[in-house]
Amino acid sequence: MATLTQNLFYGVGENQWDLTLTQGAWPTDAEGAVFIIGPDKRRPGGHWFSESGMVLKIECAPTSAGKIRARTRRIHTPVEQLKERFPALFKKFFVMEASPFGFTNMANTNLQPMGERLFVGYDVGRPLAIDPETLDFVTRVASNGQWEQCLPGRLAPLL
Repeated sequence: MATLTQNLFYGVGENQWDLTLTQGAWPTDAEGAVFIIGPDKRRPGGHWFSESGMVLKIECAPTSAGKIRARTRRIHTPVEQLKERFPALFKKFFVMEASPFGFTNMANTNLQPMGERLFVGYDVGRPLAIDPETLDFVTRVASNGQWEQCLPGRLAPLL
């Protein structure tokens, strides 16, 4: 069970599973998917809010084999791509991460579906759009001038 000291995704990382029914039957009229978001906390230490977002997608309809598909995927934003190439530039401070570019948008707080789009929010950052099928990063929402960042910096609003 997730607690304030152990995140929902603690130790999971990107993965996928076929869930097997142990009792009863899957609903036959279910469609769509359930999405859950949280920080991708895989190592001890630090605050668990200070990790980049991970999305869990659980399909509602069973496959032809009678399994429910579930998958976790880290949100690979441009910031994440920079961090993978230049990790020494990024430093964590309690619930935030800073670099020479500013504070990182962790994209780990909430999800909002709108039509065929799925938006990811962060308490102090600009929303992002991800693909609801693949869970891949699509784009940042709107332009820099339309979002005011609660923390000073350039990286979160620009990337």
